[in-house]
Amino acid sequence: MKTFHVGVDQAFRHSGYAILSWDAETKKTEFVDSGVFNSTLKMGSASDALTFLEHMSFIKTLVSKVKKLGETPTIAIEGVAIGAVGQATARGGIFAVYTLHATKNADLVVVSPKKLKSYWTDDGSAEKEDMAAIILPKYSLVESMAKKYEGKNAEDRKRMWDEVDAIGIAEVGLNAWRVLTHGIDSVKGELTPNQQRILWSEEVVKKKNKSAAPKLFGICNRLDDFYIKKRA
Repeated sequence: MKTFHVGVDQAFRHSGYAILSWDAETKKTEFVDSGVFNSTLKMGSASDALTFLEHMSFIKTLVSKVKKLGETPTIAIEGVAIGAVGQATARGGIFAVYTLHATKNADLVVVSPKKLKSYWTDDGSAEKEDMAAIILPKYSLVESMAKKYEGKNAEDRKRMWDEVDAIGIAEVGLNAWRVLTHGIDSVKGELTPNQQRILWSEEVVKKKNKSAAPKLFGICNRLDDFYIKKRA
């Protein structure tokens, strides 16, 4: 039986999305679809609320599309970086739109930019090109993605990174669900030790004059923080 898993690299103007499928019998992950949602409004050109409504319509349409394919256990999104000057409110608002709608329909997996880069490259400060060099060949998308953005201007070509990130986010969400459903042993042999650590890790932290205490590092260790169960 196949399940379908969504990844979203959300932003105020442009949001990349991707759909992956997982076959429990063959233990194969396959690429299904990806693309970019583009807001019709520029930041500051109108009320941010109008852009939020556009994003709300988009995520509803996307979820409806995926659910027609089959069971959708996870929707994974990128953790919000609210430190950007002048963009905290907009980014926080977009994050809230996706978070609230996602948890009505699936388990929500929040993947920080650093964890995403580390999962794919073992380097939390890796460049987008480094991620693309791993993700696109894995899903046999090198030629099709190049053709899709051939002839585009420099600004439009940046949207390819949104799609690549979304594919990467979708896989992290899928494998986080597998770990919580079947345990960390279910992904051993398929994922690198670092990828397993990103998903599940209890590190012992020793503090001076205090007893050792576990530090819950992995996404699946932090329920309600990074892995949020679907609301009943």
